[in-house]
Amino acid sequence: MKDHAFEDITITAIVKRAEVSRTAYYRNYHSKEDILQSTMKEIVDKIIAAMNFHLPIRNSYEYWLALFQTLEQHMEYLQIIPKLTWQILFSTNYKPHS
Repeated sequence: MKDHAFEDITITAIVKRAEVSRTAYYRNYHSKEDILQSTMKEIVDKIIAAMNFHLPIRNSYEYWLALFQTLEQHMEYLQIIPKLTWQILFSTNYKPHS
């Protein structure tokens, strides 16, 4: 998605780059939006876990440091967000893992 608009990315291109079969792809995802939502959910879950690890907040520096380090680890994906429409990202309700 760095090189192409989301709308221009095809399932064929995805499976070719991932070096998987279309069957394997469709076994796990129904659409390219599913991959995006899955990836974003995984990132949000990691951010929540990093923040929850520091609850109750005893040291606000460590709390915020954990947040920013987690964001930095996923910056490549997070930079893509402005290129996408919110409708694509949140076409279903986000529910973090409990």
